[in-house]
Amino acid sequence: MTDSARGSRPFVLGLVGGIVVLGLLVAFTVLLPKSGGADPDALPDSLPGGLRASDLVRDQDDAEQQARAEDFAERQGDINESGAEQLEDLFDAPAVVRTYQDEQFERQVTITVVETAAGPFLPNGPPLDPSYLDLERNVSELVSVGDGVCALYYQQPVPKGQAVPDDEQPQALQCQVGAGGATYQLFGQGLDADAAVDILDDLAG
Repeated sequence: MTDSARGSRPFVLGLVGGIVVLGLLVAFTVLLPKSGGADPDALPDSLPGGLRASDLVRDQDDAEQQARAEDFAERQGDINESGAEQLEDLFDAPAVVRTYQDEQFERQVTITVVETAAGPFLPNGPPLDPSYLDLERNVSELVSVGDGVCALYYQQPVPKGQAVPDDEQPQALQCQVGAGGATYQLFGQGLDADAAVDILDDLAG
């Protein structure tokens, strides 16, 4: 399968309960007004764990595949630029967006940086005790990880009375770290919360 065929798969994950989660670009839910300071640094071409920017052309074996790969990379760059422009209009602050994938297209993340101080992170509204829904774990949960906060999204809830798997990786996640008057967010799949916050900490550091 070519890069363009794989990479064009929609980055949309259906979840129980009518929660609409995570396109390639998702606007911030709650942010505070602009805080001033330097523009966000340009995002790197690669991230830890073999994640490579999807707007970079991957070399292909023949001319036809190479042309498709170039078109795909250009389209990804345009998508990222469009997302950054809309965020800047929304929040009146510099912004940068970049999407990454691994070589197998099993892990994908979109990094968004906006030069505004991070506010409360409530992508699905306030969290609640799943026992009120007769569940051990809802399809989404909000967790603190180091200096960040992550919303984790699972394919299925865990019914009341059943054990919550210790090693289950979320189907998708959304994490936020605030540093230096800027907000760093990651939307992704194929990695856990610790890895996601580590990526954001490295970028913010």
